[in-house]
Amino acid sequence: MFVLKQPVRIAIALISLCCCARTSQASPKHPIPTTLCEVLSHSTGWDNKLISVSASYFDGGWPGGPVIADDRCETGVVEVTFGNHGGAERYLESSLPGNSLGTFDHSVQATWTGRFHADYGKFHETFLDVQGIANLSVTPVDFSKSDASPIPTSIEEIVTHPRVFNHQTIAFHSQFESDGMHGSMVFECGSGNVGRGIPIRSTTGANGEEALEHALHQGGPGTLDKTIGADWIGRVSWFPSPVHAIYRIQITAIRNLTVSMHANYVPACGPERQAQTSQR
Repeated sequence: MFVLKQPVRIAIALISLCCCARTSQASPKHPIPTTLCEVLSHSTGWDNKLISVSASYFDGGWPGGPVIADDRCETGVVEVTFGNHGGAERYLESSLPGNSLGTFDHSVQATWTGRFHADYGKFHETFLDVQGIANLSVTPVDFSKSDASPIPTSIEEIVTHPRVFNHQTIAFHSQFESDGMHGSMVFECGSGNVGRGIPIRSTTGANGEEALEHALHQGGPGTLDKTIGADWIGRVSWFPSPVHAIYRIQITAIRNLTVSMHANYVPACGPERQAQTSQR
């Protein structure tokens, strides 16, 4: 029978104790309840920790991915992934009605459990890898009041005060911009001759959609050889982002549409627009 000598047994015990201590510090068995504001304000101290936070969920908009956000702090936004934890993602997706537009027309709140990464990989990414979801609440957004009486405004006002217009139906005049391939936006020159735009989620089903389609089929693709302007009505949703806020609009009505053709692209504003205008 083989028997370990006393010094060897002591050494093995010390090594095991050391390993257990290190493992418990780096990978706690139970998530640490905290807030997103606390985690993001001291991100390096929370790196690789299993945490649990309550926050709103946004399914993202071009070019960003899904995020969770806590509006109790200005920078309370972090990207989320679901990694190999497909069950959590499937649970989230199944909680949204099949005919919904995701978080464009639904508010999603939950408690999110996952591992937080503050400086991950060669691109130094910050995100929460979600492993579990609890206390999930999905509430449809009621656009009926603002649908009945759209708020008159401008794109610059929306971009400047996004929370005021979030989940509201608005009315405004602007140009329509598109390259004919990668999407389109409503666009205007803001103060200081600076362009402001909101990506269009869709115009499908909008009252006046046929007039827009007819205008777009004149000449080349998109608005590279034409200028399209109109009065628009649409529903706006705002998506927080770690970099900058993302806005999207679902157009519901298009009125007083105008189109003018031109041989070369005419920028809506900026130095090039000023130069072309002065040459006329």
